[in-house]
Amino acid sequence: MAESGRCGDRSPKQSIGINLSQPAGRELVKRLAAQCDVMISNFGTGVLERLGLGTEEMQRVNPDLIIAMISAFGQTGPLRHYMGYGPLISPLAGLTAVTGYDDGEPQDVGMPYGDPNGGVYTAFAIAAALWARERHGGGGQVIDLAMWEAMLCTSFEAWMNHALGNPPYTPMGNHDPGWAPHNVYRCQGDDDWVAIAATNDREWQALCRAIGQPDLAEDSRLREAPARKANEAALDQVIGAWCATRERWTITRTLATAGVPAFPSLSMRDLLQDPHLTARACFTHWQHPEVGPRPLMGAPWRFTNRPNGVGSHAPLLGEHSDAVLAALLGLEAEQRARLRAEGVVE
Repeated sequence: MAESGRCGDRSPKQSIGINLSQPAGRELVKRLAAQCDVMISNFGTGVLERLGLGTEEMQRVNPDLIIAMISAFGQTGPLRHYMGYGPLISPLAGLTAVTGYDDGEPQDVGMPYGDPNGGVYTAFAIAAALWARERHGGGGQVIDLAMWEAMLCTSFEAWMNHALGNPPYTPMGNHDPGWAPHNVYRCQGDDDWVAIAATNDREWQALCRAIGQPDLAEDSRLREAPARKANEAALDQVIGAWCATRERWTITRTLATAGVPAFPSLSMRDLLQDPHLTARACFTHWQHPEVGPRPLMGAPWRFTNRPNGVGSHAPLLGEHSDAVLAALLGLEAEQRARLRAEGVVE
């Protein structure tokens, strides 16, 4: 199957379903590619070549085509034919080695970061390739994006720590390698938490005063950051006891007023109801034909000279096959009906 996306002011993503197991389906893909600027594939390495839709063939069809190939390990190298998915990438990139609590047992990060992370890097590379084509000419390009390498670039903090010759990071929960206190503390309410940090002596002293423990700020054993780090468990108990009897937003306002970094840990429900995100129209609501009303997240940027937001609900598979084939290839209704009857298109 294949999908098509249009560019333009709030133009919705469109879906065309094409059966690539049929020669007529593969021919349709080539005809569409001849009319497009970008082709993106997340098939395993070698799949498109076996279908006769490899990069050389597609650039023969359209020499100006930007082709982005997304795979777990890339199109070259000894692991190129291994399959891989988002959840696999975080452990391979070392994120799991530093995720977890102080008992040292690594834990999964809980999200398949390899997928969206690889997509973001690919989008940036496509934009750069289109800009280079527009500015310098030279035709199309092939982008080989390996999710493994993209995630390694995202894990730069642990890499830099190693490059500087320091001991490797280990799972440390919500603590920090040097700052203390630095944790997420339970508050009043149903599973409510607030993150609090003291990143320098001034914030530490302000925190002590704000929680009604000014004597801690004067304790010579806690004046320096290394000493606070060494006594982190005791500090967590003191701050945790103070937070446990207070509401998270009250804690946040109290500490922020004192100049201490603090903010609640927000759930998905909290985010949907957040007044700041609502004021910025971060989320919109669409009636989806299969699953009903659903909130959608828009793009995390705002244009000043064009519409913003989400233009439609997520498309159904093959929902726009007729529209795309008519608009891009000029196929008449009878031709489209025949392709559908033959199982070439969805």
